[in-house]
Parts: sequence; structure tokens; C-alpha cells
Amino acid sequence: MTYSLGIDLGTTCTAAAVSDGTGTRIVRLGREATVSSAVFVAESGELITGDAAEREAVGQPLRASRAHKRRLADPNLLRIAGSVRSPTSLMAAQLRDVVDTVTRAQGRPPGVVVLTCPAVWGPYRREHFIQVPRLAGLRNVRVVTEPEAAAMHYSVERRLGDGEIVGVYDLGGGTFDATILRARPNGMEILGTPEGVEQLGGLDFDDALLAFVDGQLGGALSSMDTPLVDHARLRHAAREACRQAKEDLSTNAETVIRVESPDGTRHETAISRAKFNSLIKSHLDLTTESLKRAIGSAGLNPADLTGVLLAGGSSRIPFVEQIVSDAFGKPVRVGLHPKLTVAMGAAAIARLEANRPAIPARRVASPPPLVSLAATRSPVSSRSRTAVAEVRAPLSFPTPITSARGRGPAKRTIPSPAPATWSRSPLNRTGVLAAAALAAGVMLLVGVLIAVMVLNGS
Repeated sequence: MTYSLGIDLGTTCTAAAVSDGTGTRIVRLGREATVSSAVFVAESGELITGDAAEREAVGQPLRASRAHKRRLADPNLLRIAGSVRSPTSLMAAQLRDVVDTVTRAQGRPPGVVVLTCPAVWGPYRREHFIQVPRLAGLRNVRVVTEPEAAAMHYSVERRLGDGEIVGVYDLGGGTFDATILRARPNGMEILGTPEGVEQLGGLDFDDALLAFVDGQLGGALSSMDTPLVDHARLRHAAREACRQAKEDLSTNAETVIRVESPDGTRHETAISRAKFNSLIKSHLDLTTESLKRAIGSAGLNPADLTGVLLAGGSSRIPFVEQIVSDAFGKPVRVGLHPKLTVAMGAAAIARLEANRPAIPARRVASPPPLVSLAATRSPVSSRSRTAVAEVRAPLSFPTPITSARGRGPAKRTIPSPAPATWSRSPLNRTGVLAAAALAAGVMLLVGVLIAVMVLNGS
């Protein structure tokens, strides 16, 4: 039995889910359901990804790259241990390893793969993201936005009614998306213009905690020289301690952050949930303002929403649900595993695509917002070198047009122009011959005039 695959290549972690006739389920990519999105560049040039990259980075922290998704489309390439890498190539290595892991677990490759990207990304970022499956040597890949995938999962899990309008609040590790969606029998319809903040997520909450600890220690952390291996290791350990504290505060009223300074001194800093909330409130205010703009772009008011769906790992922070509920006064829906919501929804969409009837071989437009890639699989190892695949299908995203409510983008299909044809009617041939004769006569007259002018000049 064939299966479809949904993959969420997140800024900090990556998740994958499969969908077939028995349902949709998460595939464990490592010790846990998700794996780190880190990439380690070995001395041989091999790219090691996921949890294995984190293990290698313990001894050689300067060879690891993290959060490179934030640098996608940045003209300045990444310099990692003397080598130059693009975020696209690092993400392609991640994607190859995820697909290989799932293929081994399922015993065969997937039929259709759906990837997700932030809705707030513009065409330039999206075009760079499309290169990721190309470089990974994959075929039958489609791309949808993360809020669409999240809403698809919720619609399956909780059965959104036809016509229900929901706001999707997607707060991940590196980006925030706000999108308004309307449930339809054949899928989710985007209303208005998606909003968001590209550089806002769990990483920024970690930074807020790190800055708090650094202030408590008189700048002991910020004074470290990152290019030094020992200092880089200590800074990463401090960041990990802050990340763990952030997660602990989702269930505990207070916790202790333990860090080490370069002189070997160990420090402990206590922090309460209330203090943590105060550190991230300004960030969360930006997210609610984004969702309000998305609602307004659809010509709606918060009262028109059935509820707000929370997605993304950072939405598990209790203060997030409180802030959203206070800002909009609507039911806030949280899944059992917000970190896995996008991957589960992507797998469900992939399953629908696999079951879609084949399109006859004629000129028709591809159904937006899916992006179709068809490429040849490279025989090169998925963990050593980047293989460039051939694109066999046009790449496009839906063109924004005015929606029925007068504002915001809606989906449309643009038919391909009909191919030019040559008319074989006698009338058409006669007209062409007459035009040719006239042109010849003009050329002859011009030649005679030039000859007369030459003779007069001599």
C-alpha cells in the first residue's frame, strides 16, 4: 500500500507524518517524535543532520549550524569551520535524511511529499525554498503554508463545519504566522492576507532568558569570545539551559537555570513563570497585532471568528493561550501536540493529493496553492553531497486577487494561453502572397533610387 508524507522543516526542529488508508500518524525521526534541525559539517565535507549533528557538535561546536532557516534567501552565505554553505543546501541535507529515515521505516518511498513553509514568506523566500527539494533530488513534492496544514489537521481532528472561519496562530521556533481560513468541503480557503513576524519564535524567548541570566551574572555570558571553542561550547550550553527552563516553566511555577562561566564557576539563577511572562510579553503583543491585521485584511472582525487555532511548539507556553484569549475573546483551540500539528496536516493534504484523479494530458493550470516538482533522484548519498535535480514542471504560487469581501487575496486559476496556429485557408495564403509581392516591389524601388543618387553624385 502506498503512503503520503508530510514534513515540517522547522527552524529549531523537524517533524514528519505519514498518511495512508489506515490514517495519519507521526513517524519518529530519532529518540523523540521530532529531531533537531541542526546540521554538522564534518571535516570530510559530509553534512550530518538531526540528533546526530547535535552529538557531534558537543565536541566541535564551531562546525554546527542552527536556525539557518532564518537565513534562507540571505545573499550572505554561511561560513562554517572554513567552508561556505547556503541555507538551501543545509535544508536539502535535512530533507534527504528525513525522507530516507521514513523510507526505511515504511519499507518503500512515499508516493507524494508535502512540505510546509511560513505563510508570511514572500515570493523571493518561497522561490529559494523550492530549491530545497530540487537539491534533495526528490520528485512529487508539493508546498503548502504552515497555517493551511495546521488547519487541515484540526479539521480532521475536531471536524470544522463547512463555512466556519478560524484564525490560525502559528508560533514556532523561528517564525510567527497569522492566517484567516474558512473551512470548505474540498479544503481550507485563505481569507485576506496572511500576516506574521519572520524573526519571532521560541528562539527569541530563549534569547530573552539568556539576556536575563547574563544580567544577573554581570555580563559573564556576553563577554565570552564565541570563536573560541571552549567559549562557544559554554554559550551553547547556557542557551540549552535557557531553552530547558522555558519548557519547565510551562508546567512549573518556577525553575533554576544553571550555567558555567569560562573560569569554571557554576552559577544558578532562579526564575518564576511570572518573570518569564514579563520577559516575552512584548514579543507576544506583536503576534496578536499581526492576527488583528490578518482579520482586518479579510474584511472581518474578531467576532466573526469561530475560534483561534494554536499551532507550533511555542504555542504550548501557557501565557500564549492567555494572551490570545484576552485579545480576541474567542475560544482558543489547542491540539494535543502543537509541535506536530503542521506535519500531521501536511500528511493529510498529501493523502488528498495522492487520491486526486489524474489530470488529462492537456493545457490546464495546476491547483493552487500547491507547488509541483518533478525531479530525477540522484544516486549520490543523501548525507555526503548535494545533488541538483532537474525541474520538469513550472513552479508558481497563487496570484493574489481581490476577494469576494473586497479585500485580501483569493485563489484563482490562470489558464495557459492557447498555442499559436497557422491558418491553412486559401484566403490566408492569398493575403500572405500579396504582402510578399508588395514588399518585393518596395525593395526594388528603393534600389533604383539609391542607384540614381550614386550616378548624380559622380
